[in-house]
Amino acid sequence: MTPPPCYLCGQIDGDPRANLLEPLLHSSWSHRPVLAENSDAAAMPSIGALVTGHVLVCPKQHLRSFAAAPAALDQGLGSLAEEVASVLIRTLGLPVHRFEHGSSTYGSRVACSVEHAHLHLVPSPVDVVPAISHVARWRRVEGGLRSLRRAVGAEEYLLYESPEGRRFVAEAPAGGFPSQLLRRIFAAEAGEAATWNWREHPARERVEATVSLFADMRDLAGASHG
Repeated sequence: MTPPPCYLCGQIDGDPRANLLEPLLHSSWSHRPVLAENSDAAAMPSIGALVTGHVLVCPKQHLRSFAAAPAALDQGLGSLAEEVASVLIRTLGLPVHRFEHGSSTYGSRVACSVEHAHLHLVPSPVDVVPAISHVARWRRVEGGLRSLRRAVGAEEYLLYESPEGRRFVAEAPAGGFPSQLLRRIFAAEAGEAATWNWREHPARERVEATVSLFADMRDLAGASHG
């Protein structure tokens, strides 16, 4: 049986056969919808954006989680996430939350509906800590991917980093966490609990508004890729 295409790989590579953003945005830019990139990572608007500025930072290599990334990618992944967060803070004037639902390194279960590591950056003034504290047993971890790897090993996990830089991880219970769990919480805290599912609510207007925030960086990304 042929495995399904990876849409994040397809969008990073500019593959028209695996691109969910192109039919949503209907623009020439969305053939390869990369907002910013370096040699190791790419940033793209999130389909079903919970807010304007909701961006995914992904390794260009097909990996199941950030914890599974080889150490050689640490600098590239971290620097692009910081660069994108800086753009969001500067343009929107809002604090930026980061979260990931990482699949286990081995096994067939896809933890978060897309089998390609992606870190969510969500600019929002909401306080989600009280809500997330009830869905998992969290523990504090230091910054950087090395600390994340030590904390979770090869297992499925949730990662949350507050705008102030406090980072917490939760290891999955038997059977794993529900898909899009943290998206559900952010949507509820933002007062839009019914719109958490990106497949049912693609939020085209927010996606387009997010793209407009990165016009200068998109030009640079296109030039470097070409």
